[in-house]
Amino acid sequence: MNPTKISRVAWREFASTVLTKGFIIGALLTPVLIIVMISLVAVLAATKSEPDIRGEVAIIDPTGAVAPRLAERLSPEALAEAARERAERIAEALKDVSGGASGIAGGLGPSADSFPTLSVAELPVDSDEEAEKQRVREEAAVEDGRLALLILDEAALSPQPDGEQRQDMQIFVRPNLDDDVVSIVRDAAVDIIRDERYRIAGVDRDASRGLSSVNTGSARELTEDGGERDSLGGFQNFIAYGFMMLMLIPTFIGAQYLLTNAIEEKSSRVVEILLSAVSPMELMTGKVLGQMFVGLLIMLIYGGISVYALVTMLNDTVEPLTIGAMLVFFALAYFTFASFMAAVGSSVNELREAQSLIGPVMVPLMLPYGLGIFIADDPNSTFATISSFVPPIAPFMMMLRVASTEPPPLWQVGLAVAISAVTCYVAVWMAAKVFRVGLLMYGKPPNFRTLIKWIRMA
Repeated sequence: MNPTKISRVAWREFASTVLTKGFIIGALLTPVLIIVMISLVAVLAATKSEPDIRGEVAIIDPTGAVAPRLAERLSPEALAEAARERAERIAEALKDVSGGASGIAGGLGPSADSFPTLSVAELPVDSDEEAEKQRVREEAAVEDGRLALLILDEAALSPQPDGEQRQDMQIFVRPNLDDDVVSIVRDAAVDIIRDERYRIAGVDRDASRGLSSVNTGSARELTEDGGERDSLGGFQNFIAYGFMMLMLIPTFIGAQYLLTNAIEEKSSRVVEILLSAVSPMELMTGKVLGQMFVGLLIMLIYGGISVYALVTMLNDTVEPLTIGAMLVFFALAYFTFASFMAAVGSSVNELREAQSLIGPVMVPLMLPYGLGIFIADDPNSTFATISSFVPPIAPFMMMLRVASTEPPPLWQVGLAVAISAVTCYVAVWMAAKVFRVGLLMYGKPPNFRTLIKWIRMA
């Protein structure tokens, strides 16, 4: 084979795919739009101005203990402080889950200016409840009008009786009142009721929080070199699955492009002109290489975005060995499936004729989607180990294990590479024979028996 001719065919295949409007919009502009949308959402969230909500919260409190404290708890300053405390707790929880990923938590809550201005009116215990509800309805459109009505049960401060569901508090709000305002009022009242129950029971609530709170910190992995690092825990399984998808999607897209291009060139008789200048093997090799570079471009684009997000959001890096393994396994997987697709494309005249032949190719390509979930959870199980040696899905399964929290031994990685390389060689050898015969065969589309005959003939 002539390397110069192969490179020219590969460049033609690459350029005819990458320089089209569809590819530019789908593969290049889409990531840019995603980044722009994420940035825009972040800016809008940071600069969002909350609606200026002002109004009265009325309360009928037979206990006499909740109403006096409610106004203090609903002040903007108290609400802002409570929001900051919640943000800190969420940040700690996310830190435990994501292994110290401080970038996820963001700020520590909004300022006092972003909360509603609420006044509290304590109503007499014998107030007409229906009349007070009617006032809420009537003042729905009134500025600084009544927003909500709270009605407490006289036994609200006593513990819930066993086996019964007593309604300690009812809340009635004006139509279309913001859900955040409803939650603020409800949470403040509920928190006061809990405080009073603790006080009546003679239990210090802060002390009880200290007794029930156990701070373990984030898990630390002990590395083989004697050091320590933050453990991503279950989140690493998601990252490993993402690496496999970075291989799987470009392989699928590149193989599909190769199939359609081969069919189009054969049906338009362009392939006959090409064969006057290059051999069938040079043509197939150039086509496969060209589309492989298309797949690599897609992988670099989306992989770069993923790695950037990983570094910026999780303060984590990607091992160079993992990236190297992904490139090697991608090349082996792509050549295997692309060769089969090229063989199918060369043997039929129309795309609909290829549907019955690409089924055996597509089924193995879809298996990693489902199997990957189970392997990510336990990358060194017997099932995961065996799956990473089964052709033609071995590259995807082994890549999932390499990027997991428990990478396999190097000898298993080497064995998977060897098996995948042999599978790739056999696939290219078989596809080349079908490609050589099928390019100039027209008429009735072949079946699998015919394809086997073509392999013997060539």
